Amino acid sequence: MFLALAGLGGYLYLVEFPAQQREEKQERAQKQVLPFPETAITGLRITTPQGPIELKLAEPGKWSIVAPLQTDADYREVQALIRALVTGTVTRTVEEQATQLAAFGLEQPVTTLTVMAGTQHETISIGDSGPLSNTLYVVQYPLCASGIGPERVTDQPGAEGLHQ
Repeated sequence: MFLALAGLGGYLYLVEFPAQQREEKQERAQKQVLPFPETAITGLRITTPQGPIELKLAEPGKWSIVAPLQTDADYREVQALIRALVTGTVTRTVEEQATQLAAFGLEQPVTTLTVMAGTQHETISIGDSGPLSNTLYVVQYPLCASGIGPERVTDQPGAEGLHQ
C-alpha cells in the first residue's frame, strides 16, 4: 500500500504538476497583449487624430521624443504607458480574422500604438468602448509576421485609461 501511494505521489510530482504549470504558462502568454517583456521595448509610436508621436529609448532610464520634435520625454509617463501595455491581458477574442472593423470603432481607430522591441513590432489599434464599463475594443497587427490584416479583435479591460 505504501509503495502504491509513493508511486502515485511521484507520478503527480514528476509528471502532472509540471504539465499543469506549462499549460498555465502557455495560457498566460496567449492572454498577454505584447509578445515581449517590458525590458525589451525600445520604441513607441502613438498615432492619434492630432498626429503621430514617436518615442525612442535613448539609454536605459531615458526616453526621448524623436518626432514631431526632438526633446526628452517624461520617463514616468512613458513607463506608465508601457506598464499598461505589458500588464494588459486579453479578456475575450471577439473575432479571430476580423473583417468588419467599423462595428468595433476600429475602421478609424481613436489611437494606434506601435511598440518596438528591437526588430519586432506590435501594432495595437484602440476603438470603441466594449459592452462592459472598463473595456475597449482593440485590434492587434503583429508586424513581425505577415503584417497583413488584423490578427484578432479583442474586448479588453482598460488599464490606466488605455486597455487592460
